[in-house]
Amino acid sequence: MGVAALLKEDLTITTSYGAHGEKVEIQIKDGKIVNQDLYIHFPIPMKNAWDNVIYTCSTMLVFKNEKQIDDWVKQHNIPKGDVQPISNIWEFSKEWYGKHLDENWQKWTMKEAKEMFTKYKLEHKVWNLDSEKGRF
Repeated sequence: MGVAALLKEDLTITTSYGAHGEKVEIQIKDGKIVNQDLYIHFPIPMKNAWDNVIYTCSTMLVFKNEKQIDDWVKQHNIPKGDVQPISNIWEFSKEWYGKHLDENWQKWTMKEAKEMFTKYKLEHKVWNLDSEKGRF
């Protein structure tokens, strides 16, 4: 959704629930998510996100309900993390990624990241950042 936030245009993201199984299309029109009855699961603690950012991003997946997430974490032996409505994560993504193409863009400071997590009510323990120093 980060790339979609950067493009700032109507588009359709085609993926599958839990990265395997039934296909799903996430439609973005006029800056809004059309199919809002979806959820994003965040199993990796953000304080560890940069240990292996490719893995972290590859586990941030879309699901149609919490039971589907419960089945997925059991199948993959990954602890259940935070579950967020796609509409909240879309709004977060627009702010988080929205200026990444700006010439003078810099990574968020830890303080800025924490403030943004709070702003979007990302309160589950996976969003806890231990440090105030550096950039996220």
